[in-house]
Amino acid sequence: MIINSTIIYALAWQLKEIFSGSEILEIRCSSDFKEALFLTRAEKKRTAFLVSIHPEDYRIEIVEQKKYKKLETYFPQKNLFSSLLGTKIQSIEQVDFDRIIKISVLKTGEKHYELYL
Repeated sequence: MIINSTIIYALAWQLKEIFSGSEILEIRCSSDFKEALFLTRAEKKRTAFLVSIHPEDYRIEIVEQKKYKKLETYFPQKNLFSSLLGTKIQSIEQVDFDRIIKISVLKTGEKHYELYL
């Protein structure tokens, strides 16, 4: 399936509805860094979304945590992923009706990060 701007618009809206205000608890990555699973919590409900940057299998999907237990937490102690742990998702939006999703997160009283997918 070809991902176009209209699909990204609908996906960004759905991600925003589900994940805005959620705290990022854990990030799991595949060993080749082509897939990342973001485990989040909003109030008492845990949800997750998977991002795949594989050239032939690009996708962003909302998944059950149990489905991707196989992904390793494979990254050095100090990098962007470790900085994102404990942050709250402030907003999720599409950039200029392009095929880019921007996720803005804030670490309480510290730093503001933006992820572009």
